[in-house]
Amino acid sequence: MIAIAHHRFEYIHPFDNGNGRMGRLLNYSLLIKFGFRVKEGRIINSSCIFFSDRDKYYDMLLKADSLKDEDLLTWYEYFLGGLKNEIEKVDAILNKHYVVKNIMLPVIKSAQKDKLLTPQEFKILRCLIEKDDMQIKSGDLSFLDNLAHAQKTRIINKLKDKRMIIPLKESGRVYTINFINNYLLRGVIKILKNNGFIADFLNSNN
Repeated sequence: MIAIAHHRFEYIHPFDNGNGRMGRLLNYSLLIKFGFRVKEGRIINSSCIFFSDRDKYYDMLLKADSLKDEDLLTWYEYFLGGLKNEIEKVDAILNKHYVVKNIMLPVIKSAQKDKLLTPQEFKILRCLIEKDDMQIKSGDLSFLDNLAHAQKTRIINKLKDKRMIIPLKESGRVYTINFINNYLLRGVIKILKNNGFIADFLNSNN
């Protein structure tokens, strides 16, 4: 029903401008109406569904304009396939195990490979992201048993200086990972793009 509604709306093209945006808003409102759960951050960017290959989107819409059963079926399969892929990506990104294994761990491995993290710093960040609460303090660094407490504190301070970890409370000594204003954020964006979570609008002439 949503695939039909989207095609017919774009075919009618009721406005001088903004028909694409309104069509995507229509998609989302109908998804919610028909039971798609949006709680806990389950939000779909319908632009990513269609504009990863904008030319194909227009080709599929044009094909459906014939209203022939075969052409409409091709449109439905295209539309629903894109919607299914996007829903699966949303569910994946909300799964902590998936995020740690497929995004966070590759990011810090890449940072170590580029010599932006020392081996000890990498171990600390790996320990942090693999913990259920994603929190760490100096006392949790028993795996660095060859280092004195003062050395562990210096490593923690270096990670703070690099803005790769931040205290949960001001002047606190319990830390979590940080992705703002540092190399890790660039690594996350790169991996998200490589795995289709971010549409490359520049290459789609959007």
